[in-house]
Amino acid sequence: MLRAREWRLVGLLVMLAVIAAGCAPSKGTGTATGKGPPTLKIAGPENKEVRVDNKEVPIVEPPGQVAAPQFVGNFLRALGESKANDDLFTFAFKKKLARPRFGNDDDKKLGYNPLAVDAFIAKIGQGKYDDTLSFWKAASGPFFFGHVKTAAGEMENYFLGLVSSNAPAGWKIDWFHRTTAKGPPYTTEDPGPELIGANLAAHCFLENLLGGEIALAEATIAQAWKEDKCWGKTPSTAEIGYNPALLVQKFKEWKADAVEFAFVKREVAAGKPAVFEGLLLDASNKPLKDFTLKVSKNANSEWLVEEIEIK
Repeated sequence: MLRAREWRLVGLLVMLAVIAAGCAPSKGTGTATGKGPPTLKIAGPENKEVRVDNKEVPIVEPPGQVAAPQFVGNFLRALGESKANDDLFTFAFKKKLARPRFGNDDDKKLGYNPLAVDAFIAKIGQGKYDDTLSFWKAASGPFFFGHVKTAAGEMENYFLGLVSSNAPAGWKIDWFHRTTAKGPPYTTEDPGPELIGANLAAHCFLENLLGGEIALAEATIAQAWKEDKCWGKTPSTAEIGYNPALLVQKFKEWKADAVEFAFVKREVAAGKPAVFEGLLLDASNKPLKDFTLKVSKNANSEWLVEEIEIK
């Protein structure tokens, strides 16, 4: 395991590598037809930009579905016009984002806190979304990556994942987060749709830990780890099996002054847990902590972080 103090001499190299790589994916995959406004530029295969207007772009969707990029364009436009609603998101995502309030029967029936979901939608509706984004395909469905400028003029990154749905448009949003955290590309090579989920799990955890939604960072961690490391039986935590307050305390300790992360090792192979090792860095690109994440699929074929070491 690498130690932060061993990286003092190579901190500058890490900084340059991270800056050069940026956060955008190295290439996109897949194929579809997009029609009508809003106009978006999609970074498709080999990062060739194509427009989603009345022209075909390299993505093919099942018959009867709105093209995935067009669905994303409609969603981003709805956000900007304050017309987006929670029907666009899957039930699974809303449960991860907004746990039911303790003792609230309405929340318990719904399975999530609708007020928290509405607040999240209002929050991500702020700022100006760039009209250029990149896409890849994972086993669960296509995902998109782009940038948004806040009212203060700062740039944030966003990640959006879709799944096929019986909804009229044929899609629902199964994951969305915005982050101020800086990091490397989602992968340095194309592992294919089946394995890209491992990279996404590591990124979603770190991006939300350092500059996103705490609830979503929490959702990327396997239940067994949370029950083992954050056990605490109280009336309000008995149903979920762990104490979220203890987890939030760990998050604060791990994050400290870190605003950026860099990988020094990624091991992703079929049939095995994925392992990610790297560094957490501060605003001056000084390495603060080392981290190791072990990512595995659960019984529902969802990639989750099952082991964490940050020190």
